[in-house]
Amino acid sequence: QMNLEKAFEQLRKGVVIAYPEESFSGKREQLYELLNRAYVAYQEKRIVQAGEIINEFQDLIFKT
Repeated sequence: QMNLEKAFEQLRKGVVIAYPEESFSGKREQLYELLNRAYVAYQEKRIVQAGEIINEFQDLIFKT
């Protein structure tokens, strides 16, 4: 069963899968920071803000 922690763990793994090259280390850090912010927001029950941050993550991960 998926919980919040496992879901974010999977998202973090996805960052490495999407951008494994060292040349993308800066982008990976940006993506990890967004995930960390969203995770904290979810934990603090700031659901709307968390969703907005996840949208930022989605926009950035698919932008080349």
